[in-house]
Amino acid sequence: MGVLATAVRVTEPRKRRFLSSAKSFAALVMEKYVGPSGGIRNGLWPKFDGEWWCSSGIFGSLAFLLYDETGQKRYLKTALGA
Repeated sequence: MGVLATAVRVTEPRKRRFLSSAKSFAALVMEKYVGPSGGIRNGLWPKFDGEWWCSSGIFGSLAFLLYDETGQKRYLKTALGA
C-alpha cells in the first residue's frame, strides 16, 4: 500500500512506475494466494496453508485502493472476496 500511496502522489513517469509495481504485486497475490473462499493465504507457513484474516484484510485494502485508482473490476472482485 505504501508503493501505491506514493504512486498517487507523484507525477509521470514515476507514477506509472510505482503503479506498475503495485499492480505486479497484486497480480502475484491474486494468482497464487487467493483461497477458495476468497481470503488470502499467507503462503509462508508450511504447517498452515489456509486463508488468514490478517493477509486478507491487508491485501483486501490494497485491492480496493487499486480498484479506486485503476477502475479495473478484477481488483474490486478480489477485494470483496477478501
